[in-house]
Amino acid sequence: MRLQALAVLCLLVETLAFVPASRSAQGCASSRRIASRSRPPAHAIASTSVQDPLGSSTDDSASSRSTGSSSTSARSKSKVATTSVRSKADTLASGWSDSVVSAVVSSPLFPVLLKGARSRIKSQVARLGVQWDETVQERLAAVDWQQEVDRVVATRPDLRIPEYYLRKFHAYADGNLCLEAALEQDLAAIAVGLHSFPEDGLQAERRLRDAYSACLHTLGASAVPAGALLLDLGCGTGISTVDLAAAYPHAARVVGVDLSPHMIAVGQHLLPARDARLQPQVELRYGDAAEPLLPAESAALVSIGLVLHELPDGARRDIFAQALRVLKPGGALCMLDMDPEGPDSRRVRSNVVAYSILKSTEPYLDQYFAAAPALRQELTECGFAVVREAAVSPRLKAVVAIKAGTTDLRTASR
Repeated sequence: MRLQALAVLCLLVETLAFVPASRSAQGCASSRRIASRSRPPAHAIASTSVQDPLGSSTDDSASSRSTGSSSTSARSKSKVATTSVRSKADTLASGWSDSVVSAVVSSPLFPVLLKGARSRIKSQVARLGVQWDETVQERLAAVDWQQEVDRVVATRPDLRIPEYYLRKFHAYADGNLCLEAALEQDLAAIAVGLHSFPEDGLQAERRLRDAYSACLHTLGASAVPAGALLLDLGCGTGISTVDLAAAYPHAARVVGVDLSPHMIAVGQHLLPARDARLQPQVELRYGDAAEPLLPAESAALVSIGLVLHELPDGARRDIFAQALRVLKPGGALCMLDMDPEGPDSRRVRSNVVAYSILKSTEPYLDQYFAAAPALRQELTECGFAVVREAAVSPRLKAVVAIKAGTTDLRTASR
């Protein structure tokens, strides 16, 4: 998962006074280094699913109609106000031309804003007792990282990095293709969780991931047969891959794939500490999600976490096509990403400074925000039979797309 940019976004929103400052989270008194994460509750293994695994719409129009005229009037007023806010945000965001963004980014204050946001991320995590710099230095000294990265690259000497992936993601000079981004990924993830659930302290990230896991179950992605193969695309250092294995314990194998050899190298190094019990089940591979990775109809579930907003339109469609190809009939493509309709996203988009800074760390954000409202249609046109979505937090949403057919829970997928 890509979490550094979301951490910067959270701090920008707070710094620019768009949302109330987070309540001080209750951390532990003693300092600690990141070593392991608790496993989330497992999904129930259920016999389900043809075209529509739930058999009903996710909207609540029926219950809305039964609440009476006064409630309807109140909702109408609320809807008008919400529409007004949305229209303002959309109008303003659409007016932030590249020249305006470039002017903001080239301002002498821009490096100061970025540095300040990064410092605040680290200090908020430090208040929970996590030693950011010490953890990174400890990891740096643990192994010969150049040798580890070279080893990963050697597993796919034919792999060519797409042009879009060479951009400067997340304010790192080399984007995702650097050791610093990989070593800091799980530390930045703590800040992302903290801004969603500040009262939960060190458990905030766990709560956010559990909320996504619960959404997958609600949206129809619970029918995973025993012995199944699961695929985690854009896995980063494998935090999401381990979560997927824990959420579907009956799966035989969970394969995480990422285009950054640095992410894969760090992930493979940290995997035993995250959960040694899952190590034989979890595999991290260097590869491109837009290319054929597994045989057709071999996976029961494909997950893409916080990756779509980093993709140009063509790459996103290619990945959807590959996910459809590799899924078994009745299998689910599960996605977690920014919600352009979420209140946090709209607040940022309505301010040229905040939006310019965010765009500077996310080169394809405009394409994603433009495509997101029609994502359901895009997935349907790609060939998925059912597409559902639900809010996970004020800035994130989950989308589940089901491939046509029936999931056979009697046969193991190996």
